[in-house]
Amino acid sequence: MKVLFRPIIAILCLMSFLTKAEIAFYEPVNLSFTSGHAFAPSIEVGPAGEVYVAWHDNDSGNQDVYFAKSIDNGKTYTSPINITQNTGNSSFVDITVADNGFIFIAWADNTEGESDIYLSFSRDGGDSFETPINLTRSSVNSVAAKLAVDSRGRVYVLWSEDNTISLGRMDKINQMTLMGVLGEGNNARIAIDDRDLVHVSYQATDDDGMKQVFYTQSRDQGKTFIPPLSVSLNSLSPTAPALDVSGDGNVYIIWSDLPDENSNTDLYWVVSSNAGRIFTEPKNLTQNSGVSVFNDVYADANGKVHVAWNDTSAGNYETMYAYSDDEGVSFSEPLNITPSEFGSLKAQVAADSEGWVHIASDDNRFDSVFEAVVASGTEGIPTFDGITLSTQVLSPNNDGVDEVIEFSATLSEALLWRVTIIED
Repeated sequence: MKVLFRPIIAILCLMSFLTKAEIAFYEPVNLSFTSGHAFAPSIEVGPAGEVYVAWHDNDSGNQDVYFAKSIDNGKTYTSPINITQNTGNSSFVDITVADNGFIFIAWADNTEGESDIYLSFSRDGGDSFETPINLTRSSVNSVAAKLAVDSRGRVYVLWSEDNTISLGRMDKINQMTLMGVLGEGNNARIAIDDRDLVHVSYQATDDDGMKQVFYTQSRDQGKTFIPPLSVSLNSLSPTAPALDVSGDGNVYIIWSDLPDENSNTDLYWVVSSNAGRIFTEPKNLTQNSGVSVFNDVYADANGKVHVAWNDTSAGNYETMYAYSDDEGVSFSEPLNITPSEFGSLKAQVAADSEGWVHIASDDNRFDSVFEAVVASGTEGIPTFDGITLSTQVLSPNNDGVDEVIEFSATLSEALLWRVTIIED
């Protein structure tokens, strides 16, 4: 027998309200919708707040690079465009956008044998892309491409070969100049400030064989770099530093590391408020019992610093988010933006000048395959906290079965709830 309770409409009197406008997120939007695995999305925002996302997917049998965009703050996205369409494996993309709206995408591709770095670009806001060009044509594997573009539209390409970091610069489209090899290392990131200073972070071992996070900088458009500076100090095992820089030259670096030999990895961050000359001592951002990895950082045009990562403190890998509105002195409490039973990985974050934050990840909640998803958020979205369910025995037919369920929660504003309860 099925008992259907009629819908109940109730306006809740709240015990408390959130006193500060916090950033909250809508449900993630699935961009890929394939039977293959969509992995490692890269995200950036355009000059007018457009959201651009690229990722790789093996739905066609081999891995191809796909692209989609949103022009409504991440509510909806275009159908994916296959940029590569070749017989090789194209993977681990990075995306950047110039001030004039040109979109550049780079990735690793083994179509011609060894893994090379390829690049494609769009002149029309992502409606179409030019034929990919091979930038490296190396006899060894070239991987882990990272992009940045300066105020004059020059595109910088950073990549790794045989545990060395190389830098190229494109002054003209389809023509790259090799600026040189920065040295041994991997997991390199690049960012450029409003003065066109080129900032680079990477992971390498020092002269004593200890793993460190290093920072270096070029003041002449990549021709020369200052001596590398270790910013991780006496860390145990710093890994995968992420880097971004504000327009006025504040440098933010965040990486994963072990607090001690008996703990899981946490995230640590440092800040330079003088364009990379001096950095703060590392601080622990996460401090939880889980594993914190796949970190990314983004400094927006309004002075906020956004961090996204994946963390097992919720039980499996979930995408977490925190932000700083005091130039990296402190960060908000971490927020799980993709709660599910299946997990997500490879978080990346971008934010526009209107306060919208967009976080891309590959998520496993859709038919047990990874999909490229984006969760978008801003201040003022109604939020729920401290949700509890409790039963009260009220049995009009004396069968001893609970027929009333009480709901309680702390909300950011008074909301109208409509509840339908169906009992089997």
